[in-house]
Amino acid sequence: MKWLFAFILATCLAFPVNAQISAQSYVVMDQDGYVLFQKNPDDVRPIASITKLYSLSHIVPISQPINITESEIDRLKNTRMRLRHGSYDELELVDAALSASNNEAAKSLGKAHWLSYQIAQKKFPDVYMVEPSGLDPNNRASAMALARSAFEIAKLPIAEHTLKTTMFVGKTGFRNTNPLLNLPGWDFKLSKTGFINEAGGCLIVVMTVAGRDYSIAILGSKDTRQRWKDLSQLRGLISEEPYFKFASPISKSRKKK
Repeated sequence: MKWLFAFILATCLAFPVNAQISAQSYVVMDQDGYVLFQKNPDDVRPIASITKLYSLSHIVPISQPINITESEIDRLKNTRMRLRHGSYDELELVDAALSASNNEAAKSLGKAHWLSYQIAQKKFPDVYMVEPSGLDPNNRASAMALARSAFEIAKLPIAEHTLKTTMFVGKTGFRNTNPLLNLPGWDFKLSKTGFINEAGGCLIVVMTVAGRDYSIAILGSKDTRQRWKDLSQLRGLISEEPYFKFASPISKSRKKK
């Protein structure tokens, strides 16, 4: 009967939910694999920097030197490099790539762990990865594919590196791209954001609500702030448990993260 309740709930609430949320696609799935809410769940869309989470999913980072070279320069979108050429600690680069969505860190790690990147490509065949940073719009997946695989990634060692609030790579400081970390009512086990013009605002999270885990994948929000408003609205439909509601104005700034 549980599957029937989930189906009825999703059907009854689909129209009002979709009317309020800017995302082109989303899926809310519980820990038993039941889909509670969805919109265009099987549409394959660019996933931007969510790619970083999948491309780095099967590395087990250790403290060792990793080089950033000219090959990490972004010649596709011409984004600004935050890290200069040189040697950095791998653990710091992993934090920067996954928590702060740094592009050159993801590229250098993808190059250093090429075998692990290839394993990830085979492990997640429904997530199409052509390079490890997410800058290429040909990195694509559906919200359903992301939501289903998020629970698996949340159990991997890499998950903890998505939840650092602040971090340093050498002397360069970074902040997590998730503004809801550690706020009341938000308990994340996994978090990754993405944005390029072709993708819009994207995110994937695994979080605990009222003692149960849920994965939420959002693709194609209007911008990098609206994705959090979309997530906040979906969070309120899962449980009446109090939580901080993200209702900031939509930003006109479009960052490639």
